[in-house]
Amino acid sequence: MEKVFAIPGLGRAVLGAASAQDIPAVLILAVRAGSLSAAARHLLLGPDPRPRARR
Repeated sequence: MEKVFAIPGLGRAVLGAASAQDIPAVLILAVRAGSLSAAARHLLLGPDPRPRARR
């Protein structure tokens, strides 16, 4: 994981939380990684040009 997100220790934190069955920590780390990924995509590619579906 450190090679994908370039954050030292992220993989160790995720493995430690998963092995301890610390679900809130795993969720927080997953949401943080996902939001960082979405922010990087938005900065690099710009906003999504597809129109949003209306409900």
